[in-house]
Amino acid sequence: MFKALNSQEIGGEDLTKVSVIVADVNDESSLLKMAAQTRLVINTVGPYRFYGEAVVKACVASGAHHVDVSGEPQYMERMQLEYHEEAKQKGVYVVSACGFDSVPADLGTIFLVDKFKGDVNSVETYLQSSSKSEHK
Repeated sequence: MFKALNSQEIGGEDLTKVSVIVADVNDESSLLKMAAQTRLVINTVGPYRFYGEAVVKACVASGAHHVDVSGEPQYMERMQLEYHEEAKQKGVYVVSACGFDSVPADLGTIFLVDKFKGDVNSVETYLQSSSKSEHK
């Protein structure tokens, strides 16, 4: 399945020149068509270990940059081992871990390195989250 939608079809008013492209991760030809008509794919499919590689493969083959929100180390390492050389030859960036799992720690580390007077050898980060349950 492959379908290109314009922003009016999905209710957007300010994005008149931006299209949304829908592709089926289980259909290689639809992924290739998707990647071939864009410069950048923002991949939010998951779990990436099951569904991510097909999107990376299509992007690299088509020359489209790829960004995802994966927090799966084995997936990220496998994509680097498998697609780095071809992506490099084509000038394609394949960037993982651009999501909640990594961005807060990355931003905190950048801030620390920028503000700390001296060398930063290691950083440990911790996350605590809580929410109120609607169920009592």
